[in-house]
Amino acid sequence: MKSNVYGFVVPLILGAYFVMGMFVYADYGISWDEPVSRMNGLVNCKYVGQKVGSFLLTKEVRNAPNLKDWMDKDYGVAFEMPLVALEQVLSISEQEIYYFRHLLTFIQ
Repeated sequence: MKSNVYGFVVPLILGAYFVMGMFVYADYGISWDEPVSRMNGLVNCKYVGQKVGSFLLTKEVRNAPNLKDWMDKDYGVAFEMPLVALEQVLSISEQEIYYFRHLLTFIQ
């Protein structure tokens, strides 16, 4: 009997957490390092794009600093690069970028 209760209660709690999160992700606010983290993604997307094919780069990515000149080049970008790539592919407006980032951070 106990396992049936847990089999019902746990998904219910996790589902409620997910639904609540979908309503509040836009209220996170922007932390002091979020623009820098995004720029790390832009810089590294530019670097990869130059190696793969610069025709894939958007204007915003092309205007990012070069990786060799970037002060934060030693930070990992496994999360930042896919976010920036999705922003560019989906043509997300500048106003919506941080809402999009917060949504994907919550879903992650």
